[in-house]
Amino acid sequence: MLKNTVNFLTYTIVASTLVLTQGFLGGSPLFSNDGVAVALTKAEKQEKKIARAVARAEKAAMRAERAAKKAAGVAAKGQKEAEERAEQAE
Repeated sequence: MLKNTVNFLTYTIVASTLVLTQGFLGGSPLFSNDGVAVALTKAEKQEKKIARAVARAEKAAMRAERAAKKAAGVAAKGQKEAEERAEQAE
């Protein structure tokens, strides 16, 4: 009985070790680089940097546009209040 239990545990440990090793060696990579398993060339790296910079610039432009709209709204509100106070002063 004890011999069977020890054999079962031994085979289980060996099998799980082999399965895990096979998964790490031949399976999917732990850290994927956009699905590319080969090293990127200098041009590809530069292209990737440019794409990120363009995305950041677009995001900054959107933020600036929102801020401009908000500032225009605040300015219009201030102008309206100034006109109302001028009318009240008369």
